[in-house]
Amino acid sequence: MANRIEGVTEKLLEQAMKEFLDKGYTGASLRTIAENAGTTPRSVYTRYGDKEGLFAALVSECADTLKDMFISYMKDYDEKPVDEQKNLFHDDKFDEEYKDYIYSIIDYIYENFNIFKLLIGYGKGDVGFSFAVIKKLL
Repeated sequence: MANRIEGVTEKLLEQAMKEFLDKGYTGASLRTIAENAGTTPRSVYTRYGDKEGLFAALVSECADTLKDMFISYMKDYDEKPVDEQKNLFHDDKFDEEYKDYIYSIIDYIYENFNIFKLLIGYGKGDVGFSFAVIKKLL
């Protein structure tokens, strides 16, 4: 097993973020990412397997966190009696109970705005790819 040089992983992720945001997934170059990180493409392949693996390394933590937030709130909703579920959207309790939930999701997305730009297919021609990655992550 090759020795890993300290700081290379962080530089690769930083440069990958810049490259994906600038050129989209399709146009991003692993060679350019590696060169800008001061390493070789081999270090990208060793750490992430391929471009998709590198992209997933950038976005998976945020995607998982957002998914976990959603699941948590849905479990809370699901645990309510059915009659209460039906009436929830028609009374003042909805604002009280779910406004914080909605704001927390919006805040989380804005705190990680660049990652979510990648997830929604920021680059030209990347929308289909992003949805495929999201399906794999979920």
